Order: sequence, then C-alpha cells, then structure tokens
Amino acid sequence: MEKVLKSERRGVTPFLNTAIYPCISDMESLLKETGIKHSAFYAAKFFENDGIVLKSKEIPLKKLSEISNEFKKKNGITDAEALSADLRYRYITKLCGKNVIKNKTYRKSTSDKIDDFLTHPILGIPIFLGILAFIFHIAFGENFLGIKGLPTIGQLLQDLAYYVLSYFKNTVQAFMINHAVSEWVKRLVEEGIIGGVGAVLSFIPQIMCLFLFLSVSSLSLTSFANV
Repeated sequence: MEKVLKSERRGVTPFLNTAIYPCISDMESLLKETGIKHSAFYAAKFFENDGIVLKSKEIPLKKLSEISNEFKKKNGITDAEALSADLRYRYITKLCGKNVIKNKTYRKSTSDKIDDFLTHPILGIPIFLGILAFIFHIAFGENFLGIKGLPTIGQLLQDLAYYVLSYFKNTVQAFMINHAVSEWVKRLVEEGIIGGVGAVLSFIPQIMCLFLFLSVSSLSLTSFANV
C-alpha cells in the first residue's frame, strides 16, 4: 500500500483514442518542448478556445493556433467546446459503467408512483381533465356538486363582491340625492361608471379563486414529487 501511495500518479486524458486526440497530442508535444507544465491540460483548454488560456503569455499561442485551426478546418469542427464536453461526458459514463456497482433491487418512491399514475398513457388525460373540471366547478359553479343551498367558493366570493358593489352604489346614490345632483350625472355615475366597472369587478373574485386553486394543485404535485 505504501509503495502505491508513494508511486507517481499519471493522469489519463479523456480524449485518448478520440477524433480530436491527434490535435491535442500535437499541441501537448509543442508545449512540452517549450517547458510548459501540465501540457495536456493546456492543450485541451486551448482546443476549447478557453478565454483564460488564450490570454496566457507563457504559451506559444501562434503555433498552437496554427495546429488547432488547421485541424478544426480539416474536420469541420465549429463548436470545439461542445465537442470536448461531449467527449468528457462519454468518458465519465464509460468509466462509471465499469466501476460503479448499482443495486439490482429498486423500489419506486412515492413521487415515482404518483408520476406513473398521473402520466398513465390511458388514464392520464382523463385525470388531468377531471382535475381541471373540478377546479372550474369550484371557481365558477353555483352549487357545490349540485347540492342546492351549498354554494361553491367562487359563488360565495361573487356574492360578496355583489354585496360590496351594491353597498357602494347605494351610498353614492344617497350622496347624490342629498346634494341634488342633476339626473344625467346620476345616470352617468350609476349606470356608466359603477355599473360598467362593477360588471368587470364582480368576476375578479372568481378569477382569483381559479388561479389560487391552480397554484395549490401545482404546489401539491410538486411537494409529492419531492417525497
């Protein structure tokens, strides 16, 4: 064990036996000749057009550019950084496949079970439409589940909005009567301003209720997915 720990460790480039290795190998040899340490690293980073390496004053940028540009032009390489990243990930995947031992037994988590149920190829769409229909029923329906005398949350909020608007309208009417406001001004305020704006405002509670339940359902599914 002590011999292994004391022995020199030599790194292996992930680009070995890949299409770009000849170019990196040539640049590495050039860097070694100029006495640059970690030549393999600098060669790979230069091939990727790394901003820091390209600004370095210690390496022969002109000669490296000639080697790199000629190789890229010859092989039609336009995005060296993406190509290098892809080769690195392939190397890591191959390395993990040889050395990482995975448990054969796999138990589905709660989130996986919920995902399988909600994204079922046959039942998924009816379930989704059912949830949306229930949310719209709560927001815009009159009686909850068709039970008379049991209003939905949306209906309760709309009734509350009507009550507030009616109270405001009656208060304004009383004010205009007490101050002998002309008839055309009364009609403008009552029918034009209060009536027109009130018709729009009366739907705001139901719309807020709709978005509230959509948000709650989204958060519920997210929390289940994190279980």
